[in-house]
Amino acid sequence: REIYSVVYPLDYSENAQGPEYFQSALNEYIEKLQPVELALSNIFSAALSLAKGIYLPLAYFHEADGGTTGFMRALRYPAMPSEYDDANRLLPHSDFGTLTILYSTEKGLEEIRDGKWVEVPMSKEKGELHVTIGEVYSMWSNELFAHNIHRVSKR
Repeated sequence: REIYSVVYPLDYSENAQGPEYFQSALNEYIEKLQPVELALSNIFSAALSLAKGIYLPLAYFHEADGGTTGFMRALRYPAMPSEYDDANRLLPHSDFGTLTILYSTEKGLEEIRDGKWVEVPMSKEKGELHVTIGEVYSMWSNELFAHNIHRVSKR
Protein backbone atom coordinates (compact mmCIF):
# COMPACT_ATOMS: atom_id res chain seq x y z
CA ARG A 1 0.00 0.00 0.00
CA GLU A 2 1.05 3.58 -0.50
CA ILE A 3 0.59 6.08 2.34
CA TYR A 4 0.92 9.85 2.62
CA SER A 5 0.11 11.55 5.94
CA VAL A 6 -0.60 15.16 6.90
CA VAL A 7 -0.95 16.53 10.44
CA TYR A 8 -3.28 19.44 11.14
CA PRO A 9 -2.58 22.33 11.63
CA LEU A 10 -0.92 22.43 8.26
CA ASP A 11 2.08 24.42 9.47
CA TYR A 12 3.15 21.51 11.71
CA SER A 13 6.92 21.36 11.24
CA GLU A 14 7.12 17.57 10.78
CA ASN A 15 4.76 17.46 7.79
CA ALA A 16 6.41 16.04 4.70
CA GLN A 17 5.90 18.14 1.63
CA GLY A 18 4.69 16.40 -1.49
CA PRO A 19 4.52 17.73 -5.03
CA GLU A 20 2.74 21.10 -5.05
CA TYR A 21 -0.40 19.92 -6.91
CA PHE A 22 -0.79 16.98 -4.49
CA GLN A 23 0.08 18.97 -1.35
CA SER A 24 -2.35 21.78 -2.16
CA ALA A 25 -5.18 19.31 -2.85
CA LEU A 26 -4.57 17.51 0.47
CA ASN A 27 -4.31 20.78 2.38
CA GLU A 28 -7.60 22.00 0.92
CA TYR A 29 -9.27 18.67 1.70
CA ILE A 30 -8.14 18.59 5.34
CA GLU A 31 -9.27 22.20 5.79
CA LYS A 32 -12.73 21.29 4.48
CA LEU A 33 -12.90 18.26 6.81
CA GLN A 34 -12.34 20.35 9.96
CA PRO A 35 -15.99 21.46 10.33
CA VAL A 36 -17.12 17.88 9.63
CA GLU A 37 -14.85 16.52 12.37
CA LEU A 38 -16.00 19.20 14.82
CA ALA A 39 -19.69 18.54 14.06
CA LEU A 40 -19.21 14.78 14.57
CA SER A 41 -17.32 15.39 17.80
CA ASN A 42 -20.16 17.58 19.07
CA ILE A 43 -22.75 14.96 18.08
CA PHE A 44 -20.88 12.27 20.01
CA SER A 45 -20.57 14.56 23.04
CA ALA A 46 -24.32 15.25 22.99
CA ALA A 47 -25.12 11.55 22.52
CA LEU A 48 -22.92 10.54 25.46
CA SER A 49 -24.49 13.26 27.61
CA LEU A 50 -28.01 12.03 26.77
CA ALA A 51 -27.17 8.33 27.16
CA LYS A 52 -25.56 8.83 30.58
CA GLY A 53 -28.09 11.41 31.78
CA ILE A 54 -25.37 13.87 32.70
CA TYR A 55 -24.42 17.30 31.48
CA LEU A 56 -21.44 17.41 29.16
CA PRO A 57 -20.48 20.50 27.19
CA LEU A 58 -21.01 20.16 23.46
CA ALA A 59 -17.26 20.44 22.91
CA TYR A 60 -16.49 17.71 25.50
CA PHE A 61 -14.77 15.28 23.11
CA HIS A 62 -13.12 18.03 21.10
CA GLU A 63 -11.61 19.54 24.25
CA ALA A 64 -10.66 16.12 25.66
CA ASP A 65 -8.66 15.59 22.49
CA GLY A 66 -6.76 18.80 23.25
CA GLY A 67 -8.69 20.71 20.61
CA THR A 68 -6.55 19.15 17.92
CA THR A 69 -8.23 17.90 14.79
CA GLY A 70 -5.69 16.51 12.79
CA PHE A 71 -4.21 13.58 11.18
CA MET A 72 -5.08 12.78 7.60
CA ARG A 73 -3.79 9.81 5.73
CA ALA A 74 -4.15 9.28 2.00
CA LEU A 75 -3.86 5.58 1.17
CA ARG A 76 -3.77 3.67 -2.07
CA TYR A 77 -4.00 -0.09 -2.31
CA PRO A 78 -2.61 -1.14 -5.70
CA ALA A 79 -4.06 -4.10 -7.58
CA MET A 80 -2.62 -7.45 -6.60
CA PRO A 81 -1.56 -10.26 -8.96
CA SER A 82 -4.07 -13.08 -9.43
CA GLU A 83 -1.98 -15.58 -7.43
CA TYR A 84 -2.99 -13.57 -4.33
CA ASP A 85 -6.74 -13.94 -4.89
CA ASP A 86 -7.35 -15.08 -1.32
CA ALA A 87 -5.28 -12.28 0.24
CA ASN A 88 -6.49 -9.03 1.79
CA ARG A 89 -4.87 -5.71 1.01
CA LEU A 90 -5.10 -4.65 4.68
CA LEU A 91 -5.53 -7.14 7.52
CA PRO A 92 -8.38 -6.90 10.06
CA HIS A 93 -7.83 -4.12 12.60
CA SER A 94 -9.54 -1.32 14.50
CA ASP A 95 -8.45 2.30 14.34
CA PHE A 96 -6.77 3.64 17.46
CA GLY A 97 -7.74 7.33 17.27
CA THR A 98 -11.02 9.09 17.90
CA LEU A 99 -12.79 9.06 14.54
CA THR A 100 -11.91 7.97 11.04
CA ILE A 101 -13.67 9.82 8.24
CA LEU A 102 -13.27 7.83 5.05
CA TYR A 103 -13.97 8.81 1.48
CA SER A 104 -13.40 6.18 -1.16
CA THR A 105 -14.56 5.54 -4.68
CA GLU A 106 -13.52 1.89 -4.70
CA LYS A 107 -14.94 -1.26 -3.18
CA GLY A 108 -12.98 -3.26 -0.67
CA LEU A 109 -13.76 -1.94 2.80
CA GLU A 110 -15.38 -4.65 4.92
CA GLU A 111 -16.58 -4.54 8.53
CA ILE A 112 -17.63 -7.25 10.93
CA ARG A 113 -21.36 -7.01 11.60
CA ASP A 114 -23.14 -9.73 13.55
CA GLY A 115 -20.03 -11.89 13.33
CA LYS A 116 -19.77 -11.77 9.51
CA TRP A 117 -17.68 -9.75 7.09
CA VAL A 118 -19.92 -7.27 5.28
CA GLU A 119 -18.89 -5.01 2.40
CA VAL A 120 -19.33 -1.31 3.16
CA PRO A 121 -21.04 0.28 0.16
CA MET A 122 -19.04 3.17 -1.27
CA SER A 123 -20.62 5.41 -3.87
CA LYS A 124 -18.41 7.51 -6.07
CA GLU A 125 -21.44 9.30 -7.52
CA LYS A 126 -22.88 10.38 -4.16
CA GLY A 127 -19.65 11.53 -2.53
CA GLU A 128 -20.45 9.73 0.73
CA LEU A 129 -18.29 9.74 3.81
CA HIS A 130 -17.99 6.68 6.06
CA VAL A 131 -17.31 7.32 9.76
CA THR A 132 -15.61 4.74 11.96
CA ILE A 133 -15.36 5.01 15.73
CA GLY A 134 -11.80 4.64 16.97
CA GLU A 135 -10.61 2.93 20.13
CA VAL A 136 -10.13 6.27 21.93
CA TYR A 137 -13.85 7.23 21.64
CA SER A 138 -14.71 3.70 22.66
CA MET A 139 -12.56 4.00 25.81
CA TRP A 140 -13.72 7.54 26.61
CA SER A 141 -17.37 6.47 26.41
CA ASN A 142 -16.81 3.25 28.42
CA GLU A 143 -17.72 1.21 25.31
CA LEU A 144 -20.99 3.07 24.65
CA PHE A 145 -19.50 3.90 21.25
CA ALA A 146 -17.97 0.68 20.00
CA HIS A 147 -15.00 0.62 17.66
CA ASN A 148 -15.28 -1.87 14.85
CA ILE A 149 -12.98 -4.38 13.25
CA HIS A 150 -12.52 -3.77 9.53
CA ARG A 151 -10.23 -4.71 6.67
CA VAL A 152 -9.59 -3.91 3.02
CA SER A 153 -10.27 -6.92 0.84
CA LYS A 154 -8.89 -7.59 -2.63
CA ARG A 155 -12.29 -7.21 -4.28
